[in-house]
Amino acid sequence: MNKKMKRIISAMLCIAMFVTGVPVMNVFAAERERVAGGYCSADGGTDLEWNLYEDGELVISGSGEMDWYYVDIRGEKNDPEKLPPWYGYYDKIKVITVSEGVESIGSYAFADVKTKYHRVNLPSSLKYMEVRNHIDTTPFATSEQNQGQVRVFCYPDDITDFYKVKVNLYEFVADRKTGEISRTFKKEETHFNLDAYPYCAAYFNGAQPEIFCELQQRELGKFGEIKEPGITKKYYIRYYAAGREDIRIVWRTQGDAFDAAYYEDTGGTGLITAADFTSARYGYYYVTADITDSDGNVLATTNTLKLRANIREDMTFKEKVEDFFVSGYQSFQAFIYMMSILMPLLWMSIFPF
Repeated sequence: MNKKMKRIISAMLCIAMFVTGVPVMNVFAAERERVAGGYCSADGGTDLEWNLYEDGELVISGSGEMDWYYVDIRGEKNDPEKLPPWYGYYDKIKVITVSEGVESIGSYAFADVKTKYHRVNLPSSLKYMEVRNHIDTTPFATSEQNQGQVRVFCYPDDITDFYKVKVNLYEFVADRKTGEISRTFKKEETHFNLDAYPYCAAYFNGAQPEIFCELQQRELGKFGEIKEPGITKKYYIRYYAAGREDIRIVWRTQGDAFDAAYYEDTGGTGLITAADFTSARYGYYYVTADITDSDGNVLATTNTLKLRANIREDMTFKEKVEDFFVSGYQSFQAFIYMMSILMPLLWMSIFPF
């Protein structure tokens, strides 16, 4: 297409926009296809509506409180009338959006979720969540299934901490004869805190999550030196892929002080998300990993993990001398750090204000 033709088309589009007052792009914009939908208001009302779209977004919109539900995780006492209306579509949900105007999230609304939804958008109108809603505490799989996939929560501008969202606790009882589920209010708490869950991350004030990955140690404790051969440390990758299914995880290592064994998750993604590093000989070992797309383009890179195997039996004389000075320097650093903490306390005890 030559430049003259492009100019003619551009002019025609500008005239159309001016005459109609509607952006021409809207003419070509296709609406999302609705897969399923219905109502989810408290007491069976119609003030709240839910819609699931073909792109995997479940949108709950309207005004008021959500109804409560009950899901027997074992599947033995489920009452079809008390299951969440989107219960049969869990395998299609990728994003959950609770729109402005919704004031609560009902009990068991997202219990027993089998899908891998990766993002939750919450509104400033949210006043409380009912116990066992599972939107905040259920990562899309356990660490053994999907080592470190992260679910993100996006908060509007005027929510700045988790504790503004209260949790109402109820006791659920099933009638022995009819199987009907009833509940009794117990108390209100404010323990909604995603910091307690390693597979969750929060974003505030309109910040948008980007693809990221980081290396973490599975056991408690710091990355420290290992003084014996055959000691194994377990590490895994915590990552967020923004729902992309074309990613790969590529581990990169340097050194021969450790023997490595890598593991795929068992959630069906085929990604190498965990590794065991076993001390083998004296030396250092550096580990990092990349998230790439199917073409090998790097989308994110982890922190670099430095492991040290301080096995004296394998040391040469030169390495022992080097280790002596390195250990001495580290001890000196630790001493300075402790003194920086103790000296102000000592000064305040001698010269109180």
